[in-house]
Amino acid sequence: MQEIDSAASPAPGTERETEAEEDASPAEPGPEEPGPDRAHSSSGPLAPPSPAAQRTRRAILLAAVEVLSVNPGAALIDVADTAGVSRSTLHRHFTDRAALRAAVDALAEEQWTEAVRVARLDQGSGFEAFRRLCGELISRIDTLAWWMASDEPDQDTSGDCEAPAESAEDAEIAAALRRGHRDGTIDPTLSPEWVSNITWATLYAIRFIPAQGGMSPFEARQQGLRTLLKSVAADPSAV
Repeated sequence: MQEIDSAASPAPGTERETEAEEDASPAEPGPEEPGPDRAHSSSGPLAPPSPAAQRTRRAILLAAVEVLSVNPGAALIDVADTAGVSRSTLHRHFTDRAALRAAVDALAEEQWTEAVRVARLDQGSGFEAFRRLCGELISRIDTLAWWMASDEPDQDTSGDCEAPAESAEDAEIAAALRRGHRDGTIDPTLSPEWVSNITWATLYAIRFIPAQGGMSPFEARQQGLRTLLKSVAADPSAV
């Protein structure tokens, strides 16, 4: 079985000199000037962020996933500390918790879409397509963990919630699984909906269980991949 590279989804470096590079750029906007996440000023488009600013922003987003997916009520200073930046630098990029969470939502959506695209689900047997998808999702587990997080404290979840509509990515995955039913490589008794559920359950286990059981992230990724492939294969002994 093909192994997953344990460094498949490295987090960008967040050393303090990165923050120093960014702080060496022009002074931060004043009260009446647009912040870094705004695309235009009253006089026209703003210059794109510097490479240092882009690295810092991404480091903060990945730190937010790491901290807030475990403790949604954590203070933003904890996110800043994990990213290796000051609290003022964090607020230069994200004015408040809502802005930070919205940006992390967008990053997770981007990574999900990219994983499905790179997996080339329309190629090969259904099982081969599923294997590629699992590899891509596992390599992005540190970001996709955001979708496995608890709701924000004090968020009202008591009301009735409608099930989200099927996305284009969901439809692509379901089509690949049904192709696997037809070509005899995926267990035909397993519906696409069930496979989706066990996939996300296994991704959750890969991300959160190792810290409790003394397993390395690499071992967790290998065992998670093996679990997924054997559970859907028409002939598990061949995996």
